[in-house]
Amino acid sequence: MNGTDKFNLYPMAVLVVAARTSTLHISWLLLVIGGPMVYFNNTLSLMGKLVVVLIVFIAIWVCYFLLCWAFHRRSLRKEENLAAYQALSVTERGHQLGSWLEDW
Repeated sequence: MNGTDKFNLYPMAVLVVAARTSTLHISWLLLVIGGPMVYFNNTLSLMGKLVVVLIVFIAIWVCYFLLCWAFHRRSLRKEENLAAYQALSVTERGHQLGSWLEDW
């Protein structure tokens, strides 16, 4: 097998679909964290509140996405899991990667 025949586990299209899927799966946190803060906090301006909510959301999303990737990568050590993953389409691979912790 030469370098051009090697299977790429995570091409850019898979990562984009996985990022979109994982963002949708944790977007409820934006409402749980951001909603009460925007309504009850009187010390920050509206722009300050939105910036804080956005920073917290991005930090949580990055942690969630990296954990999904790490546990998914670990699951592919088994040959049957790797073969099943390779049989999926790019979109299905992205959905599987982006929702790995939820399916776990």
